[in-house]
Amino acid sequence: MTAIAAWWVWRQGGWNAHRGALALFLVQLVLNAAWSWLFFGLHSPAAGLVCIAGLWIAILLTIVAFF
Repeated sequence: MTAIAAWWVWRQGGWNAHRGALALFLVQLVLNAAWSWLFFGLHSPAAGLVCIAGLWIAILLTIVAFF
């Protein structure tokens, strides 16, 4: 669903018109991938928790920007 939301935002003007909102979406994707690597790859629950906190913030900011 997040990919569909990003596609809808992109369709309304592309990268140049919605650079901030789409950049937040990319940050969210990177944090989502990093969480798995930190938690499972490095076996670090603390690092995973910090990453999840950042991911929550990125999700909230993305929701606001997409709205």
